[in-house]
Amino acid sequence: MELQDPRIERLESSLSSQFADNNVDFVPDPMVLRAAELFILGKAGRTVALPDSDPEDAWTIIDRNLDGVLAFFHVFMTRDRIPLIDYEYTFPDFGIGELLDDAAAYIHPDLENYEFIAQEAARRVARFDLDLLDPRLLRDVANELGLSGYEWFPAEAQYQDLPTEQRVAATFVTGGIIFGGYAQAAGVDHLLQSKRSRLFAQLAVAETDRSLWAYEREEELFAKLRRSADDDQGFDTHDYTLPPSVLTMLMFDRDPPTSPAELFEKTRELRESDLGAAYRQWHTELRGAWARGEPHDEADAVVEQVAVELERRFGRTPTGPLSGVNLEAHDAPAAAPGPSTRLRNWFVERVRLRGHRKLLLRMSLPQVTLEELTGRLRHIWETS
Repeated sequence: MELQDPRIERLESSLSSQFADNNVDFVPDPMVLRAAELFILGKAGRTVALPDSDPEDAWTIIDRNLDGVLAFFHVFMTRDRIPLIDYEYTFPDFGIGELLDDAAAYIHPDLENYEFIAQEAARRVARFDLDLLDPRLLRDVANELGLSGYEWFPAEAQYQDLPTEQRVAATFVTGGIIFGGYAQAAGVDHLLQSKRSRLFAQLAVAETDRSLWAYEREEELFAKLRRSADDDQGFDTHDYTLPPSVLTMLMFDRDPPTSPAELFEKTRELRESDLGAAYRQWHTELRGAWARGEPHDEADAVVEQVAVELERRFGRTPTGPLSGVNLEAHDAPAAAPGPSTRLRNWFVERVRLRGHRKLLLRMSLPQVTLEELTGRLRHIWETS
């Protein structure tokens, strides 16, 4: 959002300091956090966040926001801390802070800053033609917010003359603009929930170049891996434009987790390992270079190395500038995994591709459809 006001200097100073002090470099949509929270708590534990809720309703929120769940696990692996920005005002009942433990950062913009951004956001929404919004999307948004326990409706009084579903959507868009304002003022990324993003698109709500910069660059960087790892059926989860997923890697491991809580703990263990720390540091350096508008040649080289290895693993002739690079000690066939292939793969992962390269390869290897992933996630959620 464009903030043209003398108070902008104070706003930027206050928010950038608060974010820096808490080691936070992005603003997540609260609906992304909510979907992940309901998933990790499991069917039995969901009542911590949604007392007296129907389990089918809770799963509906997770299922419709699976991209948010994937995004949450991604940022948990690649960011030092996850900010909960006045989360208790959006969802009075919640358990995500306890789940995240010391990875949670509680951010509370002061009232003056909040009111300034909220007033600007409401003025912008008042200029939009809400009749442009798809009625089905309006119904979906209203339904999801109701089922999720969402209780933050900024500037609601301003929209009281609108039809119910347009009123809900107007407050939802207002909230997204407010969080976008926080991101802009603090100079960090803004991670939008998919439906809020669709509302933004239909209303032509412009985000700043900076606020979505890292996610656009990640999509561009990791597109090569999706092409290299894609089989005939396709890896539909990558349609969410996320980098290779730790969630998918762990769910299709030889010893997969049997509950969402175990999945989250395995992710935490990997996150806190030397391998996870190297991967997170690599992402941090990437984002820093992108924020400064600088190229990161090492990142391109890493992705190219992993892409070549993926093409070898899936029995295709490697292409690209590093296609002739021999990652192994000696040539080995890329046929069905026999002893020599397994030895070659072990050598590549343990010797040639170390640190973040190794983890990036492992995250890129699972070849599953969205239906398979959803089925496994629902099974462990239902039985937890």
